[in-house]
Amino acid sequence: MYLFGEEIEDFVDENMEFLAESTVATHVIWNREIPVLREKHSFAGFYYDTNKECDLVILDGDFFGIETKYGKIRKRKYPFDVFYLSKDELEGDVILPLSLYLAGITKSEKVI
Repeated sequence: MYLFGEEIEDFVDENMEFLAESTVATHVIWNREIPVLREKHSFAGFYYDTNKECDLVILDGDFFGIETKYGKIRKRKYPFDVFYLSKDELEGDVILPLSLYLAGITKSEKVI
């Protein structure tokens, strides 16, 4: 089977970090979404400046960030709290394995 002219396994291998980031963003938005009287996804965005970016920033009273890394994690300073999702690392409540994080997320009960 082919996707964009290449084997699916090759595509997934080459794009694993992007696919992981997209999956996390989608699931977090499903979990946090409250559509009543709010613009769709007005609580979620991303952050970047001249030398760093954060994959997902959530407004929940205060801002907090989620940074997904499928390779080596380099912690950076942001103007908000951040936790990291990794392929398989666990370090307190700062770095969590992506699989465990996604296993604990449920869809918001405030949406259809």
